[in-house]
Amino acid sequence: MIDRPLVFGNVPSIMVYRDHVSRFLEFFKNRSVYFEARSFQQNFHLVQFPSMSGDDVEDLLDQLSRVEG
Repeated sequence: MIDRPLVFGNVPSIMVYRDHVSRFLEFFKNRSVYFEARSFQQNFHLVQFPSMSGDDVEDLLDQLSRVEG
């Protein structure tokens, strides 16, 4: 199981550890979620969801935690 990231920012965003980013991005793509991802420092990726609300991203992470759990 992977740790659930916190949602933050005016544009809902999460930070994902690089070892887990491929699972997150695959999950988002499979659900046809628009996101933007880029490397952040050495060990993280910043994933932003410009077309979603913070609550929508929280719901998406809830879905992911059920799938991963």
